[in-house]
Amino acid sequence: MTNGLPYELVEASEKIDVWSLGALAFELLTGEPLIPVTRDQDCVNGAAMRVVHGWEPKSALALKLLDQITDDDAARDLVGKML
Repeated sequence: MTNGLPYELVEASEKIDVWSLGALAFELLTGEPLIPVTRDQDCVNGAAMRVVHGWEPKSALALKLLDQITDDDAARDLVGKML
């Protein structure tokens, strides 16, 4: 725990930028956020934080979320690779 946070801080990297772009692309393609957040961009609840913390690209949850991208198979594949 650092700075009073219940988790360790992660050093910024290109991987975080790609994941963030994938989350943004998901929202643009589906009209819904990948992870439910408040107006201040905080996770809505502990379940939302667990999704972010334990994200597994091939998990049932990830595949279910990616199935919301219905317009284009290539877009779904790209977003899945980014996340």
